[in-house]
Amino acid sequence: KPAAPPVHLADDALEVRREDVAAVAREVVDATPCVDVHTHLFPAAHGDLMLWGLDALLTYHYLVAEYFMVDDGLSHAAFFALPLAARADRVWDALFVRRTPVSEARVGVLRTLADLGAPGAA
Repeated sequence: KPAAPPVHLADDALEVRREDVAAVAREVVDATPCVDVHTHLFPAAHGDLMLWGLDALLTYHYLVAEYFMVDDGLSHAAFFALPLAARADRVWDALFVRRTPVSEARVGVLRTLADLGAPGAA
């Protein structure tokens, strides 16, 4: 069987034989730095992008979205105008005190608190 012709990727790209595409792709992926900005796991040098503390955990956008599904009628504008600690207090009360925390986001908060040794979080 004759060798497959090279696959043309782009004008300035390497030409790769079809049978080598998987190996070359793996090599490129392995050598490519990747930053998952969605996790919010940034070093302190990233300033405001580094989120930390219980208030930041409780005001994570998944939990805020859940809060708005069960909230007491506070508008989005009024909620986001509150200081971070007040927003966290409202989320805690609505999602953890008045309701059973069953969503993955809520369970993740409880797991984090338990891992940190918070009393009653286990």
